[in-house]
Amino acid sequence: MKNALEASIILNEVLIVSFLWPRGEVQCISKDATYTASSVSKNRFHSVLMTSEGPLYDEQFAFHTNKIQDLYIIIDLCKLKKIESLYIKNRTGPPISTQEGGVSVWLSNTSEFEDQPDWKAEKTQNDWTVKLPQTTSSRFIKLGLLGKNKVFHLAQVKVFGWDK
Repeated sequence: MKNALEASIILNEVLIVSFLWPRGEVQCISKDATYTASSVSKNRFHSVLMTSEGPLYDEQFAFHTNKIQDLYIIIDLCKLKKIESLYIKNRTGPPISTQEGGVSVWLSNTSEFEDQPDWKAEKTQNDWTVKLPQTTSSRFIKLGLLGKNKVFHLAQVKVFGWDK
């Protein structure tokens, strides 16, 4: 009898949570997003970053910044959306050591961002799956590298969540 009662309580909690928080299916919500960069090296910039449809520059990256301090891109989802996670793919060829320390992520409803990132990678990797501690409503996402004398280049970014 105890197991049946526990199952009933769990089922009721799931139904209550589902009723109070109807979120829909989590899906890629960045297919129509646009982005701008803090700088662009040799016109190496195009929309393949958000769609993954089409060739990468040198078969390695979608954009390439100049070597300056505090590099970033700002992604505009075009409207407020619920964001659950991000997938960020680093450039595919060597050397990725120019991105030591890893990428940082900021979220905002406007194109203004706080000083502290919402998420920061501990180290450079081939890719990162960023699971946010809680679902956040945002329109703008800033991805960046903090520090001097670096270049910033990524192959792909996908944002997962649902319309607000």
